[in-house]
Amino acid sequence: MSKTELYSNCITKRRRTYFFDISKAENERLYLQIVESKKIDDGFERNSIMIFEEDDNKLEMLFCQGKNIHELAQIFERKEGAISSRIKKLELREKYNINIEKNKSHDNMWDNIMHDE
Repeated sequence: MSKTELYSNCITKRRRTYFFDISKAENERLYLQIVESKKIDDGFERNSIMIFEEDDNKLEMLFCQGKNIHELAQIFERKEGAISSRIKKLELREKYNINIEKNKSHDNMWDNIMHDE
């Protein structure tokens, strides 16, 4: 994938370094890539994730339709912690005034939002 890097930053804490890169792909799609590099005995271990803007839009829509963290993690093929963190970062619970209780249903939230516009 050919890309144009727009922003880059790194943070080092103990044996880990985190790289944050915002880039534009060849097809003009913007994305955020987060890379964790962890020093281990025989070198480095690297983990990364790429987040496209469309993923955030899809996450928001599915969250408002009532999908729980487990279902979202399966859809996006991510860990539940990553989905929870993204929901928190996007402030979706606050944006839609959704109770944080896991058992609280919000099945028709998206329908209500779409009809209010």
